[in-house]
Amino acid sequence: AVKLELLQNFFETLASNNRLTLTAADRGRIRGAVSASLPARFVRRDRVVCNVGGARPWEAGVVHAVHEPDPDDGSGRRKFAYIVLTDPPTARLPA
Repeated sequence: AVKLELLQNFFETLASNNRLTLTAADRGRIRGAVSASLPARFVRRDRVVCNVGGARPWEAGVVHAVHEPDPDDGSGRRKFAYIVLTDPPTARLPA
């Protein structure tokens, strides 16, 4: 029901702006809004294994934050599903 409401609002906005097609940015906003409306699979302090890419793509760590706003998004709409503090030796905060 939440997804349907989000999509209806989005398409009403497109129609009111006389736009008939979605851009890549539109699709990204829809994905972000839908994923932010869903309950999180993990909660803060859960132990997880996450894909961080690179030569050693899978790393263990602890969920540090859930649905954290992206600091590079000036609109404040884009959110990271999870921020994970990986275990040593890398001990970093990949989104």
